[in-house]
Amino acid sequence: MMKLEEFHNKENIVDILECNSLTNDTIFLKYEVSEGTKINIKDNQFVCLLEKGKVLDIKEKPGIYVVTEKKETDGEERTKTLLIRKTEKENLCIVFLNTGVIQNNKYYIKKPIEYIDWTFAEEPLVIKIKGEGKFDFQIVDPLKFLENMVIGLRTHYSKQELIEQIRNYIVNSIIKGITEVSNAYKINIQEICEKSKETDIGVSQNVYDDKLLEKGIKITFFNIEKLEANEESRYIATTEIKDEKMHICKNCGNVLEEDDTFCKICGALNISE
Repeated sequence: MMKLEEFHNKENIVDILECNSLTNDTIFLKYEVSEGTKINIKDNQFVCLLEKGKVLDIKEKPGIYVVTEKKETDGEERTKTLLIRKTEKENLCIVFLNTGVIQNNKYYIKKPIEYIDWTFAEEPLVIKIKGEGKFDFQIVDPLKFLENMVIGLRTHYSKQELIEQIRNYIVNSIIKGITEVSNAYKINIQEICEKSKETDIGVSQNVYDDKLLEKGIKITFFNIEKLEANEESRYIATTEIKDEKMHICKNCGNVLEEDDTFCKICGALNISE
């Protein structure tokens, strides 16, 4: 079985395969290889050795490696069982995958969402908004990404192709993030764009991109550059008391626990009347 072994005799390297084209616009590049091919892995690169749909070996530590025949070991169980869909006819090849942060990607919220406007903190209002901005993302689990997102291997796979595949996941994750910004910073509608830039909203500790994480992808940053508000859609963000231990959200009817500070469905504040 072909594997990637660290190459130590670096003084006698004549031909070496390395990837200098993993730019901000590229997710992965594929090259056919054979036994004896030497490969140079650089920072923010994950390398996968494949044949006929089966992942033979993986490397993520920078260095020089050589494709060589080697017996399998028990510690290689995960790569032995990982298959890439519709790659059964692929010859022995190497995939260089970009694990750096992919920056400056646009998102658009075209369908109005609800946002709590804190212009009047004593009586916050819910308002429907549209918006746009930029986000960064990163492939944090390359094996999950290959298993869940890749169908067939092309020589070049661009970030735009990936974004088209996961656009709905991205927008939904950012919508959740905007709701968290509203509740955490209590920003009014006029200030939210500027506030998002000032605070450089870090999302590394949040879990609202859990659907993307299942695919090995994480949103590392987003900002809000433009918002359009429907002023006629405003209503007071309060809840009504059902009994001593439970509130009902007036907006969506969601049942709230006694210690809930806001509705986890629509974001309305849990304010007793």
